Amino acid sequence: MPEQHSNPAMEVSLPSTILVPLLAAQSGELSTIGNATFAGCHSLDSANDLLVSTTISDVRYGHYYDAADGVERDACLVIVKFDFSQHFRKRIKHLTIQLSFSPVPTADPMPGSGAANLAPGSGPEIRLYEPVFGRGQPSSATVAFETSAGISVGLGSTGVIKGDIHRSSEREHSASARLSSFQETTDTVCWRVQENRHEKDGIPPGLNCAVVLRANAPFVGSVAFTAQVRSAFWKYTGRRTALIESKHFRNRTGGLSEAEHDLLRHMERDEFGDWVKEQTRNAWVVSEH
Repeated sequence: MPEQHSNPAMEVSLPSTILVPLLAAQSGELSTIGNATFAGCHSLDSANDLLVSTTISDVRYGHYYDAADGVERDACLVIVKFDFSQHFRKRIKHLTIQLSFSPVPTADPMPGSGAANLAPGSGPEIRLYEPVFGRGQPSSATVAFETSAGISVGLGSTGVIKGDIHRSSEREHSASARLSSFQETTDTVCWRVQENRHEKDGIPPGLNCAVVLRANAPFVGSVAFTAQVRSAFWKYTGRRTALIESKHFRNRTGGLSEAEHDLLRHMERDEFGDWVKEQTRNAWVVSEH
């Protein structure tokens, strides 16, 4: 747990989304809060000042029609919440999250999944993920520039006059926290969160994500965090990798309307993609371009 400080104004506490599941996880139990299961909390430094947590917020099973081969296959929607806790003496300049999925070795077909539509030995494949891009609230800063140039003027037979010209100017620059992403392989997606370079106050406190997997058998996940950390005196790269067990990907029940259940039957449709985007909207993102 992070160290406590005597100055209340400088004290940093963990968000409840991290702290409550962490206490339960220390006892070895599967922590469940509502429809969410806590998958783990990991430190990016030896002092436990910088923490990242992973919570599987929701898991729903349905179907995905692949127009490429005209086959409808079993699919799974996984909604993940990442929380970031930073210290007043340190900050995360940018963080890369790599989320991967792989089949459980020798696993039987998923109960109720129907016929085995995946080729033997194949694993879960990512068909959709959110968010893709995002920008936080912009801030402006004035940057001063100074240019100089040497000149020489010939005066005929009398010689040459040499001198320098100096020019100062100012420009207004805008910056914001940024989110980008890319699908690395068929089973791996990466998100990259960057701080506002003007404010230099660290990355936003959390990120909601979603992945749609084409899968008909139990699978596991893994999440790798790579962070560029800064303080007043030094910088370093922090890395952590953690396994997300298959028990976290069990189908959740309740909480959806009939219309939402209907969306799960056709995960390839644009209406479903729009709904997923709404489910994973991040409060700090003001622009998705």
